[in-house]
Amino acid sequence: MSIHKRLNFNFEKQKLVLDTSRSLFSYAGIDQGTKELLNSLRKNSLINYQKVLDLGCGYGVAGLFVKKLYPTCEVVSSDRDSRAVEFTNHNAKLNGLNISTTASLDFEKIASRFNLIICNFPAKLEKQGLLHFISASSSHLEDSGVLALVVVKELSLPFEEIISGLNSKEEIAKLIFKDSSKGYSIYHIKFKKEILPVENPYLIKKSFFNIGKRVYPLLTSPALREFDTPHFTTELIISLMQQLTAKNIAFINPGQGHSSILANKLFSPERIYLVSPDLLQLRVCSENLVTQGYKRFEEMNTDVFEKGSDLLVWSILDEDATEIVGKLKSYKKNNAQILLAGRTNLLKRVLKFSKTECKNEIKKGKYSAILI
Repeated sequence: MSIHKRLNFNFEKQKLVLDTSRSLFSYAGIDQGTKELLNSLRKNSLINYQKVLDLGCGYGVAGLFVKKLYPTCEVVSSDRDSRAVEFTNHNAKLNGLNISTTASLDFEKIASRFNLIICNFPAKLEKQGLLHFISASSSHLEDSGVLALVVVKELSLPFEEIISGLNSKEEIAKLIFKDSSKGYSIYHIKFKKEILPVENPYLIKKSFFNIGKRVYPLLTSPALREFDTPHFTTELIISLMQQLTAKNIAFINPGQGHSSILANKLFSPERIYLVSPDLLQLRVCSENLVTQGYKRFEEMNTDVFEKGSDLLVWSILDEDATEIVGKLKSYKKNNAQILLAGRTNLLKRVLKFSKTECKNEIKKGKYSAILI
């Protein structure tokens, strides 16, 4: 793990030291929404802290704060990003706190029930995702359990419309606390019965993308990058891939799946590896390959590819040069060809620091794809 910053969080006479990475949400400082959510907890005397779920934990702020404040409580911290789970574990040890963690796409790997669920809800999931989250929470709370969540101001009206809709015939979701500020709204809810979660919470929908004269169907989610159009890095990867051949291909940070779909069409590969710390990326890419009739793929919920391939395709997002060079050292041993795509200046530093020769390069704007 690459630590880019250390934060000191002092709140309610509790002190936490938190290491963060630029790959994680709000790495430079605790975001205001989380602070307001934690502040709301002390205003609600109805909350039982016996067993707590911090869903979408990031680098662990909320769950670790609750554990620090109530040492006897049981805390489970979960996130769809395995890097976030890794940092939460690291920060728990850093602060001498004992909690449980799991990588999970919302509640998929959460089997227990809790007295309190806390969440800083991701705005990109919009109203349908919010309805799913509220509904799914109802089946993961004890009878007297509380869902405490913060949403950006733009989701306040959709949230209240959801609650009104759920309570149209009888009061199912009781709002027991509400607060708001300039940018956020905080809600605490109790449920009188379980609600069936909606389908497609990540708003995955069918779209298309073009390569030359050919049109390919594609499933996309607005919760991921490249929802509307491919990024320059993806366009460069696609261009360079068309000059290559490979039977076993690995994609690190495969995004919505543009490149893996093309690889299936170009090479009819024996095996495709999808490598990402983000479980949603893996879900969308996998569904795209299955939709194309390809099933010989393997998901790896990590940011490090430890196997070998004929071609390793790495879309560089948040890694710094030192981190990339460190990984390249092992990648060059186990992969016949490596295709990197990212900012041109960054790739130049990587080549220099790793003493690696570039075999081919194409550019677009400030971005490049290189073959090594």
